[in-house]
Amino acid sequence: MDNAAMRPHRFVAFLMLALACTAHAQVMDCDVDGASVSPNHGGTTAGKTGLMRCVDRQTRELLREEALRDGRFVGVKRWYERGQLRREYSVNDKGNRDGRSREWNPQGVLVRESNETNATTVGLQREWFDNGKPKTIAHWGDDTGERRNEAASRLVFNRDGQLTDLRCGREPRVDDEARLCGHQGKPQLTELFSERGQLASRVTHERGQLLRMESYWDDGKLRSSEETSSERRVVRQFARDGTLRKQSERRNGQRVLEQDYSERGTLTNEKRWSTAGALEREDEWYLNGQPKSSTTHDGAGRIERSFHDNGRPSFEGRYVAQDRGRPVPTGAHKGFDDSGRLRSETIYDDKGRVSRERSWDESGRLQRDDEVFEDGSRKAFGTRP
Repeated sequence: MDNAAMRPHRFVAFLMLALACTAHAQVMDCDVDGASVSPNHGGTTAGKTGLMRCVDRQTRELLREEALRDGRFVGVKRWYERGQLRREYSVNDKGNRDGRSREWNPQGVLVRESNETNATTVGLQREWFDNGKPKTIAHWGDDTGERRNEAASRLVFNRDGQLTDLRCGREPRVDDEARLCGHQGKPQLTELFSERGQLASRVTHERGQLLRMESYWDDGKLRSSEETSSERRVVRQFARDGTLRKQSERRNGQRVLEQDYSERGTLTNEKRWSTAGALEREDEWYLNGQPKSSTTHDGAGRIERSFHDNGRPSFEGRYVAQDRGRPVPTGAHKGFDDSGRLRSETIYDDKGRVSRERSWDESGRLQRDDEVFEDGSRKAFGTRP
């Protein structure tokens, strides 16, 4: 039979399957202490207190249980699949999770357990793989007294039981954290692995503080490194061939240095900040190592300089900051040829408007000297021999 002849039969089969699925769609019967109710009809649950139980109308398998308090769903909630408990947690009078929360897989193995306060996970949290091995062990600070992220501890494992992630708290709170996080009086080096069991990084902690971190490419070569002390943090990134490509430094939480390197390892960009966090200097280089541009910042504005690839200057000018506006040019802006000779000069007034323009030829002879007015018209100052 050709494909065209088979199409009507396929459509009929699909339609019959759809109708069968619709006919067996799950319909629930719910009750509280034997009295029929509907979770979607508040009139049936108004004023009731107790445990609402819902079963599949056709199979009579238990589907869910929810606590009612004076007509409101407050307290425990349980969800079942094929009669097997899959999720259990409690909600407060705001409808947010509050208290112990647990989840099971279809085989009845506990895979997640945590404690929550008004929808925020606090205290101990555990997750397991389907085979029962630990997946995540974490401890979260509460919302009173200590900042949540600083208080957090977390150990994450792959299916083979190898650590894939480690987060250390100020104090050891979870399994083996005291040793792994260097809380036993000396720095501790720990290896972290990928989901596939490949070495991904090495971290060193002391008293919960990260001192050093190295991550690796899949061939084992260094990919990035981080060195941290109480005041200083330096991060470096490397290409697969080992070439340094980026470097940054912070002191007391403030950026002080950012550098970019070319594929050949030569410095191409650099930014420097003051200890107060203000950008002070930006520099660029050509791939041949010669300077390309340089910008210095002060409280009033910035001075920009650019260079030809032979290292000689090509431009120099100053810009001043204005309230709620972009910096505007001011003073003399000069342009140079690749021999370093002055070839042009534009002078701006204190409002960023051009007031005078001059140009010179290759021999240094003045070719043009114009006064420029507010409407754009010009008047020659005259040329000199």
